Amino acid sequence: MLDGKPVDLQNAKIDAHSIAADRDHIVPPAAAHALAETWGGAVTTKTVKGGHVAIAANGVISKSLLEWIRR
Repeated sequence: MLDGKPVDLQNAKIDAHSIAADRDHIVPPAAAHALAETWGGAVTTKTVKGGHVAIAANGVISKSLLEWIRR
């Protein structure tokens, strides 16, 4: 819901990048990458080594996003 209205992710027109941690027990890779099945735009996925908090704390997410943006 956004502003009280349902949001249909299939209507997305922009690209998205899904990053998952291989040892994430909060958001497992399969759950993180499920975005690719529902997003209307192109989705790239990347699974990195680490856990849920570790990939944010050690900069892996930032590095992956910058690599994706530069493509």
